[in-house]
Amino acid sequence: MQLKYAKAIKKRVISIELETTGFTTNENKALDLFGEPDVILEKNYPGGFPISISKKIRTGFKVKAKFDGTENMDAAATAANQFFDDIQEKLGLAMGAAMEQLDSSEFEPTTGTISVDY
Repeated sequence: MQLKYAKAIKKRVISIELETTGFTTNENKALDLFGEPDVILEKNYPGGFPISISKKIRTGFKVKAKFDGTENMDAAATAANQFFDDIQEKLGLAMGAAMEQLDSSEFEPTTGTISVDY
C-alpha cells in the first residue's frame, strides 16, 4: 500500500490531501478475506486544530485536512506534520494487522488428481 500525499499552503492555510493506493496482491487478498478495517483518528492538535477521521482503508480512504495558520503559522505547520505522522502510523497498524491475520491463518490446500493422456 502506498499513501498518496499532497500538501499546499495558501493564505496561511495548510491543506493536506491523502489517499491510499497501490495495494499489493497479498494486501488485497487480506482485505477481501477479513474485511477492510476502519482507520479512525480523533485528535485535537495543539494550537486548536481538531481532526476527526473514520474511513475504510482501501475503498474510501480519501482525506482532506486543513490547518489554519492565520493566528500562528508555526503551530499550524507543527500540527499538520504531526497529523501526517499519526495517520501514517494508523494506516500502518491497520494494514499490518490485516497482513498478520493473513499470515497466521491456516488455509487448507486443495488436493486432487489430474489425468493426462499421452
